[in-house]
Amino acid sequence: RLTAGVGAFSVQIIYGMDAGWAVEGAVGSEYKIDATYLSPHVNMASRMMSASKQYGVTILLSQAVEELLSKQVRSQLRHLDTVFVKGSRVAQRIFTYDARSEGADFFLYARPGDQADLDAEAYTADVWKTDQDLIAMRQHVSEEFMTLFRRGIDYYLSGKWKEAID
Repeated sequence: RLTAGVGAFSVQIIYGMDAGWAVEGAVGSEYKIDATYLSPHVNMASRMMSASKQYGVTILLSQAVEELLSKQVRSQLRHLDTVFVKGSRVAQRIFTYDARSEGADFFLYARPGDQADLDAEAYTADVWKTDQDLIAMRQHVSEEFMTLFRRGIDYYLSGKWKEAID
């Protein structure tokens, strides 16, 4: 564990994800060389990461990532907004996967690494409903919340602001 023997420290990580092409290359001089990635998708992932702070979520996915996922995974995502990214005239749907590590007693820590690896290889599409760790990280997400959120986001996206707030 990251916090073992350190006291009250914890690690907070946010993710911004986009999918698409990228060109990797070395830039610099004979004295210093850095790797860089050139792509509008790298820029979009960076924007998604920054936007995750504004939306108050730890994982923010672009529409391009959402489209690559299976139906079972898509059903676990929450559509947060539809936005226009700077430099683009195309509407972009953005999504999150609600998961919190705070308060979760991770089952994988109770198993040896080899057993955890074997279990991971045997996952099926039902993993979202059966994996104890995934369930623990989503204990704060109730059906009532999801129903109210979906209703609110539908009103919001259709411009019915008063209904969305209610």
